[in-house]
Amino acid sequence: MGSGYDEELSEEEEKFFEGLTHPIAATICELRDTSPVGNYWLTITIIIINVLVAMLTGGILFMNTVFAYNVYPSSACLASGGCFLELLLSMFSHVNIFHLAGNMAFLYVVGDNVEITLGRPKYLLVYLVSGIVGGYTQATITLALNPGGASVPMLGASAAISGLIGSYLILYPGAAMCKCIGFRIVWKCFKIKAAAYLSLWVFLQFLYVLIFPFIAIWAHLGGFFTGLALTYVLVSRERVRELRKELARGVYRGFSPTDEELHTYSLSPAARLIVASASIITLMLILASTAQIITTGAGYYVRYVEYESLCTYVSCFQSFGKELKCFCNGCSLQVLGTRYEILPTEPNMTPAKITEPPCPPSRVWVFTGAYSLRNALITSTLLSLIFIILTALTLHVMRKGYKEVEVTYILPTPQESQEKLT
Repeated sequence: MGSGYDEELSEEEEKFFEGLTHPIAATICELRDTSPVGNYWLTITIIIINVLVAMLTGGILFMNTVFAYNVYPSSACLASGGCFLELLLSMFSHVNIFHLAGNMAFLYVVGDNVEITLGRPKYLLVYLVSGIVGGYTQATITLALNPGGASVPMLGASAAISGLIGSYLILYPGAAMCKCIGFRIVWKCFKIKAAAYLSLWVFLQFLYVLIFPFIAIWAHLGGFFTGLALTYVLVSRERVRELRKELARGVYRGFSPTDEELHTYSLSPAARLIVASASIITLMLILASTAQIITTGAGYYVRYVEYESLCTYVSCFQSFGKELKCFCNGCSLQVLGTRYEILPTEPNMTPAKITEPPCPPSRVWVFTGAYSLRNALITSTLLSLIFIILTALTLHVMRKGYKEVEVTYILPTPQESQEKLT
């Protein structure tokens, strides 16, 4: 607990921020922030669900590639109006332990603040809607501007968690977060304002598009702006005032807020410019994607997957007068590549899942789906309309509106104001 708003470190904070530290302490530090006092069992429940799904689907040790292609949605399928239930499953799934751990750490840090402030029904609404809009944002942009990647399965809770990051940014911009850098056993941790940390996160998404093309960055940004705008509309102003009073009395968990002038500069002009610019850029990309899909026409996106069967044991036998029959044992499938075509008319094909090829092991090209570009146009048009509204709300919040929903916006008392004057 802390009660002051100066830059002096409390005894609790000194062990994290003074001098160097070790990896365990650095991990604990990065999981802490300035948080309201209250129960956040829904956040813990969502974390448990994500862990259980990862265990059941192989997302703890490894994600089977063929399983991912057969179960999770591709951008082409989503954009053309299919795979909605698969999208909901993908929002609680992960590729491996590192993917899971990174997402759950972010969810733990920002989730409790948002849950306690919004209340559980609104919190869950923000989480789910952000994940859905984020998924369709990625699908539309990928199908139009990178069709070669539209066959790749999408999975991860990142879009939904990004929505909670958007909520956190406007509710707790003056909160203190922790960032540690180091190598092996030597680490250095820094106390950083949430507004600076999270606006930098938004800026870095555009660099990640170039550095990590396999990550669904547009899903992150689509979810982020959905969460930010929804929170501004849904949050109870009365609840915000209650939490401000508690914070002013020093009733909070974790680190003390970052500076005395918290109420004046919690979301700086630079931070607001970054968020507003990112919102406009994302909207422009969605509109450009819609235009690209229009020029494609009313055809079909058809995808094929090349894979091979890897067998550890093959047995063959031939009955008298009959053909040779072979059986595989210990088989596994490996996806080698994908290709796509745009067909002007509806193909007479039924989408199929990847199945084991006949023995002996061989490379096989398999048709796995035909997706309507006309439906994709409908989807992208609806997404464009939704994002126009989200961008308008974001620009309003960044221009002047965020202070009315900012929990850490704490006005000085008359005595404090007089002390400053003297």
